[in-house]
Amino acid sequence: MIKKESLKDGYYFELDTETNILTLKKEGNIDSGLSLDYESDIAAYKRQRLSVSQDLLGRALSLKKNQAVCDLTLGLGTDTLKLAYLGAQVTALESHPWIYKLVENALDRIKDTDIAKRINIKNQNSLDQIENLIKENDSFYLDPMYTHKRKSLPKKGMQYLADIVGESNDETYAPLIEKLKKHHKKLIIKRAPKAPSIGSTKPSRTITGKLVRFDVY
Repeated sequence: MIKKESLKDGYYFELDTETNILTLKKEGNIDSGLSLDYESDIAAYKRQRLSVSQDLLGRALSLKKNQAVCDLTLGLGTDTLKLAYLGAQVTALESHPWIYKLVENALDRIKDTDIAKRINIKNQNSLDQIENLIKENDSFYLDPMYTHKRKSLPKKGMQYLADIVGESNDETYAPLIEKLKKHHKKLIIKRAPKAPSIGSTKPSRTITGKLVRFDVY
């Protein structure tokens, strides 16, 4: 059975009650909508034999087992899932309720795994919670939705995110960054390889791949 929940701006949720898969769709779109499949992501990590030493983000965080990491911008949860797979205890925040609900549904479908048990997601704005987060976490990760020009359209998930959440400005994150620097917390910021660093302070080091760069503060 398919249950439909209308949202706004032509968007709606479809829940397949047999598979428990929640899909975000938009009236008039010919695509199949947006749903998340963490089981497939985990299977891919296992095939790749993913480890901290071969993962750019893991290396940027100097990730260790049970390290408390806060993902300040959950989004579709890809990086949060990867960090938990690599052994981190992850708290992740997403302010938009629709995106949060998609991630919540995907995690519910893998709820019996050790990976899911290492993830705690909150439907909250990161700046509103920063004081408590600073007390509870060793390291922080920020993935702004960068707006540099691309030669091709981003993947479907990013297209949905851009349409729903809107484009962000680097200045949006300046108060967060300054707060973390003040408390001498490790902060990793994801950037496009040629994008400028955020704020006046230069990163202590950078780790650059073909598609992304991680600035370490």
